[in-house]
Amino acid sequence: MIRVLMIESSLGIGGQEKISIELSQLDSDIVRTDFLVAGDDTGPFREYLEERHYRIIHIASPRDGYLRYFFHLRKCVKEYGPYDILYSNGVLNNGLNVFYGYLLRIPKRISHCHSSNSGRDQGVISKAYEWFMKLLIRRFATMYLSCGEAAGVYLYGSKLYQASGIEIPNGVEADQLCFRPEIRERYREQLNIGSTTKVYGFVARFSKEKNHIRLLKIFRKIRDLNQDSALLLIGDGELRRTIEDKVSELGLGDSVLLLGCRDDIPGLLWAMDFFVLPSEFEGVPVSLIEAQAAGLKCIVSSNVSKEVDITGSICFFDLAETDETLASLFERQRSIDRVAANKAIKESKYCIEKSRKKIIDLYLS
Repeated sequence: MIRVLMIESSLGIGGQEKISIELSQLDSDIVRTDFLVAGDDTGPFREYLEERHYRIIHIASPRDGYLRYFFHLRKCVKEYGPYDILYSNGVLNNGLNVFYGYLLRIPKRISHCHSSNSGRDQGVISKAYEWFMKLLIRRFATMYLSCGEAAGVYLYGSKLYQASGIEIPNGVEADQLCFRPEIRERYREQLNIGSTTKVYGFVARFSKEKNHIRLLKIFRKIRDLNQDSALLLIGDGELRRTIEDKVSELGLGDSVLLLGCRDDIPGLLWAMDFFVLPSEFEGVPVSLIEAQAAGLKCIVSSNVSKEVDITGSICFFDLAETDETLASLFERQRSIDRVAANKAIKESKYCIEKSRKKIIDLYLS
């Protein structure tokens, strides 16, 4: 039996958390995974894991003090271990986790990077912290995983990633996302959206780097071009109140739906016509893979790596363009063959079963 300690910052509905849980769905006769959450944040995935009999352990967050975090982690390892593998999901905090794993004599220490940027400000202290955490990762991790090349090069450096990096694609269950027109109609009725309305959507945490405010400004211009349009925002986060205020300020209360965290993402994707991703930076977002599997034409910020274009139909746009220019670009887009797009995802490396096989092979190596 291989014992794995999977470290997360939360169990909220986010792409990183979702892919971590999907990759943990392995043969329980071979692998047992415990989830360690650094902090009090639980989120909707807690119930999902408890129903499947995973152990969930909460300890102090690194924000409460690095020494306190280490002592809590050591207590966890003594009480619930020994562990064969420490698996740290995130970006810079992976450095802290793999270093502490080394001190606690956990043999395999995996750093899995899910983003091509830390999202921290670029002040002197932040730059020093970033440099030091990357140094810890390169020195104390035994495996260097990433969701894609851009994320891997960012965290590990080009030389180390090319030599030792391992890509674990953010796989999805493509069969569960294959377009179903009858469910599209039902969801549109539930959301009070007409059959001819052009629907844009975005699934993401409500945080600064996801760029919801810019999307709302662009959508305001879209409404000036086409009144029969709507925008679905799915997710939650620290900027929810700010986003609600912006919707009101722009007079979009009748056309923007804030739907919160949902566990029925396929139905909501089928209700859309276009998926928009205006992020300032990303790795390989799970939501974008799911959107392509659902057969949506995707309109994506050029700050996102081109490796996300699996179906070959993504429209990339430059955030430096004006809101008016981007609104016109969005309005010119046309739908794609939804069934063919799903087939492309199914046949690509972004199939969750292929990703799980890579993980179990790494555990057994």
